[in-house]
Amino acid sequence: MILKPYRDVFSFHDSKNFAINRRGCDLEISLSSMVIFENGKTFVIDNPKIICHDLIDIKANMDYPVRIIVFEKEDKNLTIDEFKDYTFDIIEEAYGPNLIHFYGIGNICKDGIPTAFDMTIDIFYRGEIEATWDMKD
Repeated sequence: MILKPYRDVFSFHDSKNFAINRRGCDLEISLSSMVIFENGKTFVIDNPKIICHDLIDIKANMDYPVRIIVFEKEDKNLTIDEFKDYTFDIIEEAYGPNLIHFYGIGNICKDGIPTAFDMTIDIFYRGEIEATWDMKD
């Protein structure tokens, strides 16, 4: 399903982000759930994958198409590989032209001690946002 942020009503609020993987020019995000509101009905989707097509490489600004910032003692930029040690609970989401912004809580277990931090994830893309999931009977 192609998601249109300015036309469709959907939400990832209160969803847990389990993984972010780059697939060439696309980004795949594995979530615990999403909600779609359509024709007066509410649909809760379990374990969707969100695909952001055609990521923008912002090399001129020394930036990346996916910006992950964890707010520990100091702000720290994470790469997608470094994010693999975290999970992320989405509290707030916003959409703009070619931008998805998530704010929430990043969780990590260091030396057997679970720790939580404020975290933001910004995704810059040119293509479409697509949601896929397994259909159940």
